[in-house]
Amino acid sequence: MIYQNNNKKESSEEPKHLLKMIWGKVKPSSQFLDLGCGDGRDALFMAYKGFNVTALDKSAPNIQKLQKTASENNLNNQITFIQKDVRDFSVEKNKYSVINISNLLQFLSKKESLAIINEAKSELKKSGFILISAFSVKDPSYKKNSNKMKCYFSTQELLRLFLDFNILFYVENIITEQGHHGSPHAHKHGIVKIIAQKI
Repeated sequence: MIYQNNNKKESSEEPKHLLKMIWGKVKPSSQFLDLGCGDGRDALFMAYKGFNVTALDKSAPNIQKLQKTASENNLNNQITFIQKDVRDFSVEKNKYSVINISNLLQFLSKKESLAIINEAKSELKKSGFILISAFSVKDPSYKKNSNKMKCYFSTQELLRLFLDFNILFYVENIITEQGHHGSPHAHKHGIVKIIAQKI
């Protein structure tokens, strides 16, 4: 995917894997909620595709960067920017057709994460999708005592939380990251991912 403004290439970022699998199943102009949007990769993609996007992140630099990129690509009217901690945000009932919770929950406690998942399930529109990418107990960081209060999912735990939904995709595995901000060297993560559709 390349976002363009006056034929100038702005970004070659594609959305994350889970979103690539389902965005075509949702009517353009539908509402997309990106909780913990980070640099806005998914939010920008969905705005480019004609969705009405709500992008939330507690980091002011992340939101400012997203606003700048959106403005450069004439996407500001497609995105509502919210700088707020996800724990202080309430999901509006029957508004969103897709709720994206990607790489957020490992920064929260298990109790907080389960509350966010339950709220997303309850308030999501019928036939809407929830996408979650999170850490499993197989992540190396789980063994560190300082991380015991963070959210990690045991085998099939996340799957069991969505037994009342239609499961389109589910995977648990170990991946190797080539490095990213805050951890520049190659390292492993235990991850769990799900796409679930409300029945």
